[in-house]
Amino acid sequence: MKTNDDTLGNDGVLRKMTFLTPPPAGLKQLLHESGVYAAVSVQQMMSGKDFDRALRGLRLVDEALNRRFILQFNIWCQEMNHPILSEVSDLLSALTEDVPVAEVMPQLTEVISGRFTTLIQIFREQGRASSPGMIFS
Repeated sequence: MKTNDDTLGNDGVLRKMTFLTPPPAGLKQLLHESGVYAAVSVQQMMSGKDFDRALRGLRLVDEALNRRFILQFNIWCQEMNHPILSEVSDLLSALTEDVPVAEVMPQLTEVISGRFTTLIQIFREQGRASSPGMIFS
């Protein structure tokens, strides 16, 4: 009879995945030091024992990074004298308020990716040239 680790069942896959790939550098610190999760919770999340909480934590990190990227893109566009459409400005102002990101991001992503693809590529290239931390964006 197969044990849970031998099957593709619930936590067998998670255990195998966590041993194959270490968590990205800094993710533990980001989740814990931001005050969102306790150190024990983060350890459980990274070990695959609390999958739902790990998904929520990764979603929070993703939303925060996307928000920061788009806000920095807006600042860069203003500095480079590239016009930003009013609908984009309205959506960006919603990001600076306490509007949930999940309400704004789909609309904003659609508008920006459809109209600003070239500008985003230039922004990324200049960012990567000036900061090694932007290599992953």
